[in-house]
Amino acid sequence: MQLYLKFLVMTITVLTLMLTLFVFMSYMKYQNILSGVVSSRLMVVAGSIENVVEHATSLGLKFQEINQLESMLETSSKLDDGIEEIAVINTNGRILYSSIKDRVSHQMEEVLVQNVSSETKSQWTVEEDDYLLIGLNLKNAVDLPLGGVVIKYSKAEYNVAISDIFQKLTFGAFITLLSFAVLLSILIKVSFSKFHRFYKSVYSELREPDLPANGGHGATYLSDDVKKARENQLIIMKELEAAQNRILPLGKGGSHE
Repeated sequence: MQLYLKFLVMTITVLTLMLTLFVFMSYMKYQNILSGVVSSRLMVVAGSIENVVEHATSLGLKFQEINQLESMLETSSKLDDGIEEIAVINTNGRILYSSIKDRVSHQMEEVLVQNVSSETKSQWTVEEDDYLLIGLNLKNAVDLPLGGVVIKYSKAEYNVAISDIFQKLTFGAFITLLSFAVLLSILIKVSFSKFHRFYKSVYSELREPDLPANGGHGATYLSDDVKKARENQLIIMKELEAAQNRILPLGKGGSHE
């Protein structure tokens, strides 16, 4: 493989690694941003439900007696097409209110129960392959845990948006790599061609300084410079030899006055 091809392959390989890292980091950043936006929007819905619960319990109603929550959950679930279910559960994970009436009295998953019963968390998020679960823990007027609001959000549109941005990033990186490879190959080909011609000229001049280079079809642009350099070298050598003869009176085969 010629030298310029090796250099081209090495450069494209480095660029490919850099673009791959850029695509991966941009994809992860966009995914985190989108997840944060969705979580913030759903947390606003959960916050409105929290306000209703706090107001009702401060008036002396029990957690299980807040009847207006049923209609509120059903209305809130229609605010976003991605909301699959909004449920209000107690600290044991049993569903007290739900936008899906058939789910009332069902038991939530253990991982959700652990988050709801946690005293150190007020807001939490559990991300699954197909769903995003947003939780907001509820407390009464004396700061005792009551349970929590859990919003189950479908990631169908979320995954479509993530897939779309990944395809755009990949396509952009491919176009960039292809354009750079074509441009770089042309530049390297031209540069190395000039260097190769320069190397052949110098090598030819140094090897046969008295003959025209390039097969006898005329001297290269380096001929005069090389000849002058050789002439200067010969002059210097003669001067050194003369100086040596003057310093050393005894030469080979006799003496000189």
